[in-house]
Amino acid sequence: MGKKETLPPWDDDRTVADMSGIAGSSPLSLRRRATCPGREKEPRRDNDESYTPKERRWAIFGALKAVLLISGAFIVGFAILIALLLLIWR
Repeated sequence: MGKKETLPPWDDDRTVADMSGIAGSSPLSLRRRATCPGREKEPRRDNDESYTPKERRWAIFGALKAVLLISGAFIVGFAILIALLLLIWR
């Protein structure tokens, strides 16, 4: 018989929450989920079908506005940093 692995003194080998039903992001868990015989294939959910072209356009413009606002803040911050460094080095 093999040597039994000893547990740390604080570990009593109880399962607090069964995490076997939660899909992970590793390829092994995705493969296991795909080959599980008792699990039905989940229907694909496409949320894009519920948007009208006008709503989709506004969502894209909103995302672009957020990206441009954040990138603009970084550009202004770097410009201030460069201006301060040029003043210090003179």
